[in-house]
Amino acid sequence: GLGGLGHLAVKFAVAHGADTSVISRSPDKAEHARRLGAHALLVSTAPKQMAEARDRFDVVGDTISAPPDLGPVTV
Repeated sequence: GLGGLGHLAVKFAVAHGADTSVISRSPDKAEHARRLGAHALLVSTAPKQMAEARDRFDVVGDTISAPPDLGPVTV
């Protein structure tokens, strides 16, 4: 998510040189994510996009309050 804690997570990751992606339910926050330094925004409601991101991440920082379904991006 790209709420208050998500903002900090993106800024922290980018400051440490990580290739940083934001996963969001809609593309509305893409420009904001880019301004924070994120390299990509994945739309979690886009099955093709999520399938293409499968096994791409070394670390996932979860900043949402609901239990996430990581199946689309993990083994």
